[in-house]
Parts: sequence; C-alpha cells; structure tokens
Amino acid sequence: MEPKSRSTTFILLTVLFFCLSYTVFAKDYYSVLGVPRTASARDVKKAFHSLSLKHHPDKSKAKGAEKKFQQISEAYEVLSDPEQRREYDLRGEPGGRDAGWQGTPQ
Repeated sequence: MEPKSRSTTFILLTVLFFCLSYTVFAKDYYSVLGVPRTASARDVKKAFHSLSLKHHPDKSKAKGAEKKFQQISEAYEVLSDPEQRREYDLRGEPGGRDAGWQGTPQ
C-alpha cells in the first residue's frame, strides 16, 4: 500500500471510529424511559413515575440504582419539556451543542 493511500485509510478509519463511538455513547432518552419517539407527554410522565419508583435510591438497594435514577430523571427533564424535547429530537442532545459541558471555563 502506498503512503498516500495509507494515510487516507487511516483518516477514514479515524472518522469512522469517532462516528461509531458517538453513536454508541450518545444518550437515548427514549430508551432510558422505555418509550417510543412518538410517545405522548402523558406516556413519558407515566414511564418516568413507574421507573422512578422502581429505581429510586431510597426504595431500591440494587447496585447502580442511584445512577439509573439520575439517568431516568435527566431523560424525563428533557422529554417532559416541549422545547427541550424538540431540540433533542432535532440535534440528538438537549439544549444545543454545548449543553453537556460540565467543566469550568478557562
């Protein structure tokens, strides 16, 4: 393989890796709540209440219950707000591009 085609192959594989890793690690709030994308606000609320009772850290002693409850709460926060849900459906993340930033500005 020529050096130029090797570098092209490397670049393509790198891009593919990042695309796949984004897909794998992207948050799917609908699957967290176990509802379809077409779920009504009422269905989202029912799913949240059912799951929060099951996974609330005060009620469940299962390992990882607190983390699961946080995921459920985050999903509900986004999907229960019509504007955030619309943004999430369009972009795949709530609040736009930098919504997930947890660091401190430099």
